[in-house]
Amino acid sequence: MREKLQYLLLLISSVITYGQVNVVADTDKKELTGKENFVFTIIQETVGNENVQETPLRMPDLSKFNKIAEGSVRNTYVDERTKTVINQLVYEYVLEPKQPGKFLIGSALVTVSGRIYKSEPFYVTVKEGDFGRKSVAENTSDNVYLNMELQNKEVYQNQPAIAVLRAYSKDFNNLRRVGKVSFPDNRNVEIKPVSFAKSDIEQRSVFSSQVIAVVMIFPNESGSVNVPPASVAYIDNGKRMENLKSNPVKLHVKKLPAGSPENFKNAVGKYKVSIAKSSPAETEINKPVDVVVKIKGHGNLDATHLPKILNSKDYSVYKPEILSHVKCGRKGIEGEVTAKYVIIPKKAGNISVNTESFSFFNPEQRRYINLGIQTLNLNVMTPQQIAGAKTTIERVNDLTNEVLETVNTPIIETEQYKIHNKSKLNWKTLFANYSLIALFLGLIVFFISGLKKMNSLKPKTEKISLGSISETEAALRSEIAVDVDAAVSFFEKLIEEERYVEFFNAFFSFDNDVKSQVFRKYKTSLKEYFENHKGQQVAEDYRNLIHTFEIEKYAPLHTKEHLLQLLAQIESLYSHIV
Repeated sequence: MREKLQYLLLLISSVITYGQVNVVADTDKKELTGKENFVFTIIQETVGNENVQETPLRMPDLSKFNKIAEGSVRNTYVDERTKTVINQLVYEYVLEPKQPGKFLIGSALVTVSGRIYKSEPFYVTVKEGDFGRKSVAENTSDNVYLNMELQNKEVYQNQPAIAVLRAYSKDFNNLRRVGKVSFPDNRNVEIKPVSFAKSDIEQRSVFSSQVIAVVMIFPNESGSVNVPPASVAYIDNGKRMENLKSNPVKLHVKKLPAGSPENFKNAVGKYKVSIAKSSPAETEINKPVDVVVKIKGHGNLDATHLPKILNSKDYSVYKPEILSHVKCGRKGIEGEVTAKYVIIPKKAGNISVNTESFSFFNPEQRRYINLGIQTLNLNVMTPQQIAGAKTTIERVNDLTNEVLETVNTPIIETEQYKIHNKSKLNWKTLFANYSLIALFLGLIVFFISGLKKMNSLKPKTEKISLGSISETEAALRSEIAVDVDAAVSFFEKLIEEERYVEFFNAFFSFDNDVKSQVFRKYKTSLKEYFENHKGQQVAEDYRNLIHTFEIEKYAPLHTKEHLLQLLAQIESLYSHIV
């Protein structure tokens, strides 16, 4: 509209030399649909003070339109080139069609110094639309009115359409009293906000305007879909709260073409799907592997469109952790949705991890695109194969790391001295590692030789051995039975507080204590105890439980319900031990 007004002013200035009075009229739109609002502007300009206006400006017939708002402003300025005074009068109307058709907006007339001046008439075309709804004028404040416009009025089913909600007022201060924007629920469309941040106020001759909301509309059915009006809170000068409503809009939704692929799940837009292993380390049989499935693009993107990893006898797959990094943009919901899976290979050799087949409809190309199945090939190795493939340096590094993990102390943080396989050889780190080991061995030799020297100087007397502290502690522990009920209560508390890592560590510690108790009492392993005293089925249940815990410990996502089921199995199984 600003560009249109500048055009009118330029047109008037270009014909000043041909006449002393000019009247120009125009609209911001010539083609409308239904009760679509438009702005009608008339500018009267008089050059010099010697001209006398004998009649007020007579407006054309606007009876075919509802007047939503109107206003006028008078300007007086001096043309620097001609040094003449110019009086300018600007009228603006916000109009709404009452019915479809082609309507002539006639001339505006004014009589100045005995001569009649008029604007050029023009036509406005109004197409069929929703004329049954209430007029915007019925929901408009005296100070502010709202207008919602669609940037794309024709879309496919599930394709997003952008709607812009704008507030208008003669006094821009009224726009600062506009409050929260809300949209009613509607079963035919889903409305998601792009931005509720207010734009800068645009000031024109009569009306000031401001964008107060931009939303994205997802139609879920085809045909002519009505988008309900937005509601806006407004506080007038009397501090009264009003609820203003915008105009409803109609969206023409095209039905998706026939011939959609069998795997089509209403994804509309443009997407890419990928699957990859998140770690470059070797894949070992019966050990967890992190696999990432990702969908990236724009449209009606959400987690429901993410293809899942298919089940297979070659591996076990567990419920993924879903991560969503998306935002609302001009082309729909943009970004990526990621699923982080944990799979356990069941056999050695080459295996394929496959996703579900995925397809989408591209509205720009007007066709379905089938991306098919995404495949990740894994070379699964046994522990012996992995160990055999390592070089001598890598084996030394593994042994060094194991030693450093064992002797780590608060004084010397040996974690930083660990050597990572397939990294370049760091002689400084190797020297530090071997120095630490030599120092450690030297201290042991010095300590042993010192003890021998002290013992040789002491008189030999017979003493009754009371046992070391560790032996005494072991004897006391052997007399104390593991309390299964107390352990189960403690496990339940950890689960309820969602301290899952502590829960798994506590269970394995509890299992080791039970194994020790059974060995001291029966001189056998826990598995053999179950087989000999409780039967083969109980022994098999124990083996399955331990295997489940070893896998669940590495799962990226845990649920209370599932862990409580495992807790019930713990209570049932370990209660067999007497």
